[in-house]
Amino acid sequence: MIRATTEADTEAFVDLQRDGIAQFPDAFALTAEEARATDLEQLTEWLNSGETYGAFDGERMIGFAGVSRLPLAMARHRATIGPFYVMPEHHGTGMAQALLDRVFADCTALGVLQLELWVWQGNARARAFFRRNGFVQRGTIPRAGIMEDGKGRDDLFMITALDG
Repeated sequence: MIRATTEADTEAFVDLQRDGIAQFPDAFALTAEEARATDLEQLTEWLNSGETYGAFDGERMIGFAGVSRLPLAMARHRATIGPFYVMPEHHGTGMAQALLDRVFADCTALGVLQLELWVWQGNARARAFFRRNGFVQRGTIPRAGIMEDGKGRDDLFMITALDG
């Protein structure tokens, strides 16, 4: 089941995010330390904002997606996806696809014409998933993140049009 998150999902979201960061530190913009320091009140506001979706296996949250619509009049047709994560044991089950399909449907209903995201260059599985869903690489962001070992992580900037 895919649904918008609420404040009741805060604990499950925090646990899933921390688990994801521990397993795939290159795939998240936050470090583990930053995730632990997250203001729970602000997080709860975000989870109630309608900009976050959860993928659930029964009552258990197994994935999430955030969507941020750009607020300026000339850019309201654009939205950014992130974070986007599904637990590894649910890869290949269709949950990530269902989550992205919900994002596409809701964004289309809101008049969003273009979705944008950044994905770590080394995440071949995510890059392939987004390409299968119509995203095209439009650029590279060199050293988008500097990892704890001091090495730069390049991200790819990808977009897709929702209006054909």
